[in-house]
Amino acid sequence: MVVGVGTILVALIVFLVTYLLMRCRKPSDLPPGPTPLPILGNLKLIWGKSLLDVSATLQKKYGDIFSLSIGPYWMVFINRYDALREVFVKHGNTFSDRPDVWYLREVKKKKGKVHILVHGE
Repeated sequence: MVVGVGTILVALIVFLVTYLLMRCRKPSDLPPGPTPLPILGNLKLIWGKSLLDVSATLQKKYGDIFSLSIGPYWMVFINRYDALREVFVKHGNTFSDRPDVWYLREVKKKKGKVHILVHGE
């Protein structure tokens, strides 16, 4: 039995689309957040906007702790000191691991000195 090039191409496209959709699914252990687009994640929400304004808008909708997908990476946003303390004190083991992401490397170069976003700044 001979398989045509068209059949192989269709199978490859179906596999690729299925793979991308599965990869973009939010892990079940993350807090709520907006539904991401395949490959891009939630970049559409933050592109060209102030991250502080986007965070404030999403905080109103999803609460003090929410998640966003930036490309293939998932990030958890914590918006209040009480919530931050609870996450790192009560659930420290869960949040102690960090992926190797370029902006985290930049923060490490500054020896942990980061700019904290504050409303009205």
